[in-house]
Amino acid sequence: MVKAKNPKLISVHYLRRRHEQKECFEVVYLDDNDVPQLTYEEPMATIYIVKPEFRDFTYNKPEERMERMDAVRVKISDIPKTIAKAAGPWGESILRQAREQNNPRILTQLYRWPYCFKCDFQPEYYFLHDWYQKHEYTMPKLTVAFLDIETDILDYMPDNDNLDTTSYAPVHAATVILAATKEAYTFVLEPRVPERGVMTEEQYRERYALYERQRKDHEKLKANPDAFLKDLHDRFDTTYGVISYHIRLYQKEIDLIADIFRLINTRKPNFCMSWNMRFDIQYLYYRILQLGYDPESIMCHPDFKYPRCRFLLDRRNMEFTKQLDVFDCSSYTMYLCQMRLYATVRKSQHKAKSYKLNAIADKELRDHKVEYPENTNIRTFPYVDWILYLVYNTKDVLLQYGIESKVRDIITYYARSHRNETPYNKIFKETHLLRNVREAYFEKDGWVQSNNLNIIYDPSKDPDTRLFKGLPDEDDEEDEEDSSSFKGAINAEPTMNDNVGVEILGRKSNNLFMNAMDYDMGAFYPSLKIACNMDPITLQWKASFINDEFTSGQMVNRSLNQTYMEKDKNGKWRRLDITGEAVNTYLTGNLLVFAFSYLNMPPLSHILERVQTVIRNDT
Repeated sequence: MVKAKNPKLISVHYLRRRHEQKECFEVVYLDDNDVPQLTYEEPMATIYIVKPEFRDFTYNKPEERMERMDAVRVKISDIPKTIAKAAGPWGESILRQAREQNNPRILTQLYRWPYCFKCDFQPEYYFLHDWYQKHEYTMPKLTVAFLDIETDILDYMPDNDNLDTTSYAPVHAATVILAATKEAYTFVLEPRVPERGVMTEEQYRERYALYERQRKDHEKLKANPDAFLKDLHDRFDTTYGVISYHIRLYQKEIDLIADIFRLINTRKPNFCMSWNMRFDIQYLYYRILQLGYDPESIMCHPDFKYPRCRFLLDRRNMEFTKQLDVFDCSSYTMYLCQMRLYATVRKSQHKAKSYKLNAIADKELRDHKVEYPENTNIRTFPYVDWILYLVYNTKDVLLQYGIESKVRDIITYYARSHRNETPYNKIFKETHLLRNVREAYFEKDGWVQSNNLNIIYDPSKDPDTRLFKGLPDEDDEEDEEDSSSFKGAINAEPTMNDNVGVEILGRKSNNLFMNAMDYDMGAFYPSLKIACNMDPITLQWKASFINDEFTSGQMVNRSLNQTYMEKDKNGKWRRLDITGEAVNTYLTGNLLVFAFSYLNMPPLSHILERVQTVIRNDT
């Protein structure tokens, strides 16, 4: 239960029922004193079923009037059952098929029932929608932490693409900055004696000499930590303001890592940002496992009844700005990749040459990372000058702090989700975002959107079906933008435009035009589409050719379009609807061309010859 007069929502996660975990919404919010609170809420959604007396259509409308439907309040997991019960024998057969084949994806076919609406939104959307019906949206004062780790890679270099099997290098330094209180904590691991391994005597002697050099620096640090902290103030106070610096020393690596998350879980910042979360957080996760511990026991907050801890790597998207890795951790704090957020927020702008921390810090702050000592690299740096290396680590996090203080991307991230009632993991998926925004405006005008028919599971197109036990887990849900594909606009090559545009330097342009407007018909308000007779609601019937009749030779097709099948963007074959081109040919008024193309009428030249022959014979 939410205990506040004016709560501010931070995050919501839908938890499916499994084992000891009950189905619920896990909600983190700020109370009236801006203190983070945790609650578990009933997983309810409002869907709409057309009243029996208004079921005077048999096709899927894109939207329907609210007064023609019953609003049904139901648990998220019970939505398919509710539709099936209302749909009758057909719906029950879908439920039975899903059970028999142990394949819950079959249940999405229920969304094809033309009398159910708003049944397939993301579960978190329903909670966000209900929340902002009860509570006014106000931007909270978000608290943010910044984290960066360093690993000892002199003896072993992890494979960044396979950290789950290569996280052998120790985490020997890390810094966390808490922006709200302007505190910085640097965590330092005591240097370790190198292992002999397969090194020769000479190689080991050189390696041990590096260790001795690092150990001497570390002893100086232990003897006088205040000198190190004073150096940080002298270096950075002018640029980044007065920050309270702290240093913590450890003999065991697991204690260092555990203390990082103990600090974060104690202070409860709303967000924790790493410049490259794909490395930092994922490496910490697998390093904990490598050391023989359970990440859940270290990274999660103990308040959470149903702890979960997993790093979900987005391997589907090779394009940098579309990669949406997720660290799903039971915590008051949400973990984000600052670099990918920075790039994604600006993906419509000119693409940066590099999104490395040094490049963006130079662009936004005119500042840069601490430079390596002469004749060193990132592998030898901590052994040549251990104390400067720790300054290097601290400076990296200060750069993160400075960049975010200027660009305020975390506000964009939060507002894009909550203003648009869209879960965080979908705010950069335009199909989800626009659909959720449109629903808000439609409902104000008394309309409700239909289900998305483009993502309905079709067993005939997926012979290699995966089987699931119970409902599909979050891992198994296909993303709408990856799984769906539908026929879009006809795209013309812009370089082929005629030179009829604005005159520039005495020559008319072929890409700059006055009084031009681009209409997205699909995004129009229902009332406007209906008024212009562009909405399926005004559809009385649809002409439809049967492609098989043309491919079998029963019907003739002499048009320029001889293609009956095509692959969509996912590589799946689908039938092409050639009816539209035929109707457009008919509407031009050139009936002879239409008859020649589709009705097996002879070409005009043959008709002309026949007419001429008849005329000659008659005369």
